[in-house]
Amino acid sequence: GGFCVKAGKAQFKILLERMPERYKYHENKEQELRNYLAKDVSILTRNKDKVKSNITLKEFREEIESNPQMSYLDSIDWGGCGCGV
Repeated sequence: GGFCVKAGKAQFKILLERMPERYKYHENKEQELRNYLAKDVSILTRNKDKVKSNITLKEFREEIESNPQMSYLDSIDWGGCGCGV
């Protein structure tokens, strides 16, 4: 249904654009898990200057909303899930 923990940012951007209610559902579930575990865990990660860090679905959505022209569609960041490809 558009969501996979193996998906990359390109697939999540498409999910946000085409099924925002489903994206929001998973964004909330991720936050519930973070609260339950009391840990900084996330589905997505970011690599900057060879340093890997977490980025939550909420943070990712806010990035997209603040810069709608941001594109991941032509990048290699589709993740390991082939469903959205």
